Amino acid sequence: MPFGNFLSRMHELVLSNSDKKHFAIVELEKLLSLWEKRLKHFSEMPNPEESSMSLIGNMLLGEELVYDKESLKTAHESLVTQLTAKQMNVYDSVMNDIDFNGGGLFFVYDYEGTGKTFVWRTLSAKIRNRSNIVMNVASSGKTSLFLPGGSTTHSKFAILFS
Repeated sequence: MPFGNFLSRMHELVLSNSDKKHFAIVELEKLLSLWEKRLKHFSEMPNPEESSMSLIGNMLLGEELVYDKESLKTAHESLVTQLTAKQMNVYDSVMNDIDFNGGGLFFVYDYEGTGKTFVWRTLSAKIRNRSNIVMNVASSGKTSLFLPGGSTTHSKFAILFS
């Protein structure tokens, strides 16, 4: 079964006690890694299988590939027609960079209410419809609420504040 289909059917997933224990061990390993520790540092603790660590570590990417492409296509077709000339310039610049593997970095800024989030929603629909990965993150919780699949940077990438 393809990974995307697996994720879309997760609500049907029934785990054995052994599987639950295994996933818990993997999650503990991930949490400990935030403090540069590993379960192997604790002799009484079991160690996770390395093969499952890579699968679990890629769940973030896997989640970003599970979309209803038809609804994204429809949304994009509607959104792109509503872009202003200024917004279309940003949209075209980003899409050209993606199409030609430019590896550009874009910082979009303007006054509040000028449609920056609208541009990102339009870009996200287009890029995700192509089965590419878009991780919409923002520095503030308020802004992240308006981005499709958005979250704050620190929650998406488990960044701890000191």
